[in-house]
Amino acid sequence: MLLEEERTGQVQAREALFLTFNVDLAFFEAQVLGTCLATGARVSVIADGNVWAPDPRAVRHAGHSYSVGLVTGRAAFHPKVVILAGQERVQVAIGSGNLTLGGWQYNDEVWIQFSGDKTSHPVIFHQIAEWLLGFAEFRWLDADSSDSVRRTSALLQRLLDQGAAVDTGHVFITSAEEPILLSLPSGPVSELRLHAPFLDSAMAATSKLHERLAPQKSSLLLQPGLTVFDPAEVQKCADKLGIDVQVQEGDLKKKYRHGKVIWWSSDGVPQALVGSPNLSGAALLRAWPSGGNYETAVMGPASSLTIPDGRSTDATTVSPASTGTAYPSLPMGPSIRSARAVDGDLMIALSGPSATILELEASEFRDPPEQWRLLGSIEAGQVEVRFAGAISAVSRVRLFWHDAGTKISGPLVFVMDPLKISAAPRVPSSAKSYKSPTLGELWQDAGRALDFLDKDFAALREVSLRSIGPRPTVVGEGAPSRQPLPAEEKVNVESPWLWDLEAASRIQGPLLTAFVLGLPPAPASSDEVVAPPRWADVLVDDNEAVLDDEHDDTVADVITEVSDTEASAPDHSKSPEADRRRRRKRCAQWVASIDDQPPFVQLAMLRIVTSFFSAGNWDSSDVEPLRLMTTLVRHLAGEPIPDELQASVSSMTLVSCAVMRGATDLRTTNESTITYRSILESAATQLGHFDEDLASEYCRTLVGHGSQTLRLDHVQHVIESDLTGDEFREARAASVQAGWEFLSQGGTRVFVQGKFTNPELAAITVAGWIDRDDPPPVWAISQNGNWCMCIWERPNLIIADGRGPKPIWKHFRLAPHMSPAAFANQRRSDDSYSNGKQRVARPWLPFPEAERALDRWNMAGPAPLLP
Repeated sequence: MLLEEERTGQVQAREALFLTFNVDLAFFEAQVLGTCLATGARVSVIADGNVWAPDPRAVRHAGHSYSVGLVTGRAAFHPKVVILAGQERVQVAIGSGNLTLGGWQYNDEVWIQFSGDKTSHPVIFHQIAEWLLGFAEFRWLDADSSDSVRRTSALLQRLLDQGAAVDTGHVFITSAEEPILLSLPSGPVSELRLHAPFLDSAMAATSKLHERLAPQKSSLLLQPGLTVFDPAEVQKCADKLGIDVQVQEGDLKKKYRHGKVIWWSSDGVPQALVGSPNLSGAALLRAWPSGGNYETAVMGPASSLTIPDGRSTDATTVSPASTGTAYPSLPMGPSIRSARAVDGDLMIALSGPSATILELEASEFRDPPEQWRLLGSIEAGQVEVRFAGAISAVSRVRLFWHDAGTKISGPLVFVMDPLKISAAPRVPSSAKSYKSPTLGELWQDAGRALDFLDKDFAALREVSLRSIGPRPTVVGEGAPSRQPLPAEEKVNVESPWLWDLEAASRIQGPLLTAFVLGLPPAPASSDEVVAPPRWADVLVDDNEAVLDDEHDDTVADVITEVSDTEASAPDHSKSPEADRRRRRKRCAQWVASIDDQPPFVQLAMLRIVTSFFSAGNWDSSDVEPLRLMTTLVRHLAGEPIPDELQASVSSMTLVSCAVMRGATDLRTTNESTITYRSILESAATQLGHFDEDLASEYCRTLVGHGSQTLRLDHVQHVIESDLTGDEFREARAASVQAGWEFLSQGGTRVFVQGKFTNPELAAITVAGWIDRDDPPPVWAISQNGNWCMCIWERPNLIIADGRGPKPIWKHFRLAPHMSPAAFANQRRSDDSYSNGKQRVARPWLPFPEAERALDRWNMAGPAPLLP
C-alpha cells in the first residue's frame, strides 16, 4: 500500500504510523522509509523496548527523519499495525508481520488492509479511531509517540466526518482493556482451525478457545523446527479435546509461517481472527492491565482465508523450534523510554524510577559506536532528567551501573530531535524545480528571489487548503464570534498548524521559516550536518534517494553563512528604481491575495512588507505601504490564529506599528496619521500575547525613527503611548493589586480574569474603577469560565450575567452619589442590597436601555469575545 500511495504522486499523506513488536531499523531505512517520506508523511515507529536491539552501525536516520518510540512494560507490546493517513484517504493494515526483513519479505504472514477516502470508509475505521484516541493517552508511550498517534487519530477522524460508512463485517480488537478471547463469539461451531508460531507450554489458550467455540472438529497446524511448543503437552491437549494435529507438507514447510490465524465455520459461514495474537495465555486470555500482551487483531468474514491442510501426526514426533520462549526475560531496573534534544539540552525519560543511582553515557553519531563518554548520573527515584549540552540527532545514549564490580550496560537508545523530524522533507528535492531564496538573496535580488518566494507562498497556500479547506474572511467588528470547540475536537485544531509548520520548513527551509517566526538564525555548526559518519558503510538503494536529497537540503540550509546583509537592516534607498518598483509591486500583489492565505504566510507577508518599507522602497510621502501593513494587521487580528503562532503574530504586529509610528507625525492630521490611528484598535487586540524576545528579533532587520535600527524600547513606547495610554492606568493597577488580569481592547472593551467567585461584582467594580465619562463595556471572566458583562451609563448599570445556559439581564438605576465600585462594595457587605434595581419583564432578553447600549458599542450580544 505504501508503494501504491507513492506512485500516485499526490504527496497527500501526513502521517505514517508503524506499531511493531520487533523492528529492524536497518531494513526499515533501506526499504521503507524513503517511500514513506515520498508520500508526504511524517514517519513514526513504536516498538517493544524489551526486545529492542538495534545495530548502531546500520542506523543513519532515527531521530532525524523519523521518530522511534519504545514501550517497556511487564509483558510484550506485540501489535502489528501500519496506518498511512492523509488529507484525501487513509489506509490501514493489521497483521502478523514485524517491521523486519522477515516480517515484510521472507515470512509467510497474514495481513488485512482497509482503505477509505472522503466518499466512503469501512465501519472498522470508527473502531480504530476510538482506539487511537485512547492509545494516545497510553502511559507507556513517550511524548513524541503520543503526539504522532494523536495526529494520526485527527486525520482519521477528519475522514470519518466526511464520507459514508460501509459495513464490511470486520471488527477491530485489542487487548488494551479486555482479553482477546472475550471478543470471540460463543459456540458451537462446526469446524475450528488453528495456527500460530508460538503455543504456550500448558496449552491454556488452545483449551479456552475450544471451551468458548465448542467446535465439532478442530485441527492445529505445526511447522517442524519452527513452531514453539511442548510436544507432550500439545499431544495431551489434542487427545483430551479431539484436536487433529497436523504438520505442513511440500513447499509450504520451507517458508516460515509466522501468520496467526484462528479460523472457524458456523452454519457454513467462515470467520477468522487474524493479527498479532499467538496461541498463548498472554496473547488471548489476559488484557494488558492484567499482565497480558498488548495485541491487535481483526475478526470478520474469511471467505478467501483458511489454514492449509497438513498431514495428521502425533505431536511428540514433531520437532519444536530450538527456542523455548517467545519473549525474553525482563531487564533489571528501568530502561530509557526516550532521549530527546530539547532547546540545546538532552532530556532523558526512564520507563520508571530506579532504586539505585544510574550513569548515563553517550556516543555521538559521528563517533564510532564503541566510543562512549560519560554524561552524568541519574539519582534514585528520578524518572525525567535534563542534561545540559547539545547532542545531535541519531546519536546514541545508554544507561549503565555496576554489580559486584562489573559494569552492566543497558540497551542503547537513539536521540530524537523533534524539530528535525517535523522539518524532514517529505518529497525528493527533485520534485521542486527551484530553490527558495535565502535572506541575503531576498534583500539583494528584486527579481528571481521574489519570484521564488511567490512560488513558496503558493505552495504553502495549497498545503493549507488541502489540510483544512478555504478560510473565510473575518475582519472587523461585524465578524462572527468564534465559539469554543468541544474537547474532542481540540486535537484537530492543532493539526493544521503542524502541517503549516512542516510545509514551511520543507518548502522554505529552516532559516527563512525561523525568520518569519521571529526566531534567531541557527549558527553554522558541523554538529548539525547529518551525513554518513566516517565509520559507516554506505549502501546504494533506490529508496535512499529521498533521504540523500533530504540531507543535501538540510546541510545546505543549516550551514548557510549568515552574512552581514542578513544580520542587519537592509538599505534599499539607493537601489535602482526598477528594483524598488518590483518590490513595491510584489508587496501589493501579496496583500491583494491575502484572503485565502494561511496565517503563517500572512505573517511572512507582514514581516517582509514591513522590512521592505523600512529599507526605503517607498518614498517618505507615499501612504501605500501604510495601507498595505494596515490591511495585513487587520486581517491577522480577525484570523483564527493557532496558539503556537499567536505570540509571533502579536509581536510582529506591534513591531510593524512601531515602524508605522516612526513614519507619521501625530501632531498633524493627514492620510498617514489617519491610516495609522485606524490600525490601533486591531493592534491593541494583540497586547496579551506580545513577546519581548520575539519583538527584539523582528526589530533586527528594521529601521526606526532617525534611520536607526529599530529597538525594543521603540515598540514598548508605542504600546504605552498609543495602545494603552493612561486612560485605564488606575483601573489596571487596581486590578493587578486585586490579583486580576486586566486587558483592554482598543479602548472599546475591557476584560478582567481572575480567581473571583462572583464575576458580577468583579465586573461592576472594574467599571467603577475606570475614570472615563463613557467607560467601555467590562467583562469579568472567572477561572471556571463563568462571566458577567457590565455597562455603566450613568445612572444606568446594565448587567448580563452569563453564569447560566442563557445570559440573564439586570438593570439598576444608581443614586447620583453612588458609583459602581461603591455599589459593588455595598453588595459585598450586604447580599440583599438592591437599591435602584429595576424590574426586567423578560430577563433572558435585553431591555431597551441594554439594546441601545449594545448598538452604541457595536455589539451583537453580551458574550465575551476575547482578543
